[in-house]
Amino acid sequence: MVGCALLLLAGGSACAVNRPTTAAASCIVQGGELLPPETGGAAALCAEIEAATAGLPTPARVSVRVLSPVMLAADVTVGDRALPQIKMARSDSQLDRAAFRRFAQAIAIASAAD
Repeated sequence: MVGCALLLLAGGSACAVNRPTTAAASCIVQGGELLPPETGGAAALCAEIEAATAGLPTPARVSVRVLSPVMLAADVTVGDRALPQIKMARSDSQLDRAAFRRFAQAIAIASAAD
């Protein structure tokens, strides 16, 4: 914005800022109380999803349901198109931050393929 201020001080009449047209997903989590506390909970899960989808040309809307401490399901909408539900389950332990990252990457890949 310093460039804009200088332009205005110099008598210019316009200021434009080029911003990328990409956006991260919007994320909501239902049942976040079922997530193991050491994961950081719903906020950490959404942060991973937002980071993984940050470069998408069309932002996705992601609604995650925590089905149990080992299983997640996400309904993803890109633009006006609903994608097939994305599910993840762990059979050897409870969900952790690494599982959140893998789930977020799966959402990003599915959203980009749309």
